[in-house]
Amino acid sequence: MKKNWLFIVLLLGLAGCNRVWTSGPVQNDLLVVNEDVSVSEEVNAIVAPYQKEMNRIMGEVIGESSMLLDLKQPESLLSNFLADMMLEVGNEVDGGTIDCSVLNYGGIRLPEIPKGDITKGLVYELLPFDNFITVLDLDQATMQSFLNHVAVKGGWPVSSSLRFELDTVKGVAKNIRINNQALSSFDKIRVAMPDYIANGGDNCAMLKGIEQNNTGLFMRDGLIEYLENRDSSIGSTLDGRISYAQ
Repeated sequence: MKKNWLFIVLLLGLAGCNRVWTSGPVQNDLLVVNEDVSVSEEVNAIVAPYQKEMNRIMGEVIGESSMLLDLKQPESLLSNFLADMMLEVGNEVDGGTIDCSVLNYGGIRLPEIPKGDITKGLVYELLPFDNFITVLDLDQATMQSFLNHVAVKGGWPVSSSLRFELDTVKGVAKNIRINNQALSSFDKIRVAMPDYIANGGDNCAMLKGIEQNNTGLFMRDGLIEYLENRDSSIGSTLDGRISYAQ
């Protein structure tokens, strides 16, 4: 019994040795960052080698455009080029089974690609988001709902294999044709798109929960590979793939 009592006293003593932390006064200082802030030569010396290498990589010319490619809705030279590129690159990875491609207008972050050299840095500015090229098999109803949403948004980039009319009054897509066939002739339509909208982004709730085939290829990297593997400059045309319903 005496041993037990001594053990309890020892435990209490040890518990009393625990350090107790209390909050102390906090002093806040406002640091204004503007042109008056002095430059740290030490920091510059550390950053300079990395900055030089980054500038070299981003300044690398990987392609050439034969014309100015601008971005507009419902259809434009730049949007047509990017959608056709994504379909071609996606089919190379997926085995040539993709029917068409669609990407969201907001995912393109430059208003144009100028005529002339295209650098890797320009591609990163154009497509800054880490969006994978993903393939979905859509039934007729889901494809119609998806393109109705595209119509409400004013038109998104689509590949030349997909054509339809925008009914801006009713907010629907009409006369949808895929590879020159009416939508009603398809049981399933294989559509390449950024995983952002495949996951329901940009209010594409109709796509959530559909099984995805993620190619594992960033759209940006797909464009870089596409440009690097070409022997000629890129271009684009307006071919009426999206038009306004009469």
